[in-house]
Amino acid sequence: MARKKRSSWGCVQRMAQGKYRLRWMEDGRRRTETLYGTRREADDRMAEIRTRVGSGPSKRPVTVGEAYERWYLPVVEQSAAPNTLANTRSSWRTHVSPRWAAVPLDDVRPADVQVWLLALTRWQAELALRVLRGVYREASIYGLASSDPTSVRYRMPDRVEHARAREVIGTDDMEAYWEAASSCGLGAMFVLAACCGLRVGESLGPMVGEVEREEAGGVTVAAVPVLRQVDKHGRVPVRTIGGVERPRLKTPGSHRWAAVGGKWAERLLGLQDEAAARGDRWLTDDGTGGPMGQAAASKAWGEAIEA
Repeated sequence: MARKKRSSWGCVQRMAQGKYRLRWMEDGRRRTETLYGTRREADDRMAEIRTRVGSGPSKRPVTVGEAYERWYLPVVEQSAAPNTLANTRSSWRTHVSPRWAAVPLDDVRPADVQVWLLALTRWQAELALRVLRGVYREASIYGLASSDPTSVRYRMPDRVEHARAREVIGTDDMEAYWEAASSCGLGAMFVLAACCGLRVGESLGPMVGEVEREEAGGVTVAAVPVLRQVDKHGRVPVRTIGGVERPRLKTPGSHRWAAVGGKWAERLLGLQDEAAARGDRWLTDDGTGGPMGQAAASKAWGEAIEA
């Protein structure tokens, strides 16, 4: 893995044996240069650049808001899942920006950050601190801040916005929930979420024919590849890799196999056979040949439970 050598100004990153990437700020813009040689030569070159540019990246201190807009947000937009990006923007707009956007990076003090965090709910504080830490992470690459106040281990507030339901469905109640799910066409989704541990969007993603029947120790097992997710509108998010569009999961590590055995495997495989007989393409079909979206599934599930 490439290693970065950070100082109070600029960054020297080792890319390979004898290859270094230099990064610094000049006239308010990010600059890079590739140098082939030794570490000493790379450090000497960075010293030359610093002497030429001056003692700092700009005459005017860079604020937290500028660092967010110009360096941190573009990184999140390129790499984060849609929900993560939406949460980041919301947290910045609601909690981080009003307090810190106009403050120079070097003027943020840990004591002030602690007071700010304790005024939020726990979930708000955790997300807001994550955003602020991301801003300083990007800022440190280009020597925009002389220190990182977010490296402190802060006390988080105990106050919660609302109590989340922590109830776990017991085995004695599974049949009742199964009947409710089956009554509104969510039988496959229920098994995939409750028994295979898939996220909501992932449990709506499998297509007919993708669930495989296996035998293990005399027990039937249904194996499901997690290849895609469905959003609240019934669309499958994609990302372009090498000019080819591919389904996008929450993280690259979300691509995996899931499995369930016994009667729940038989039920899932049975639902797949029924869907194939109807000519459906999706295990949880929306009635028009597409996958059911998360919003429609949530509405149907809520009505079935209430009934």
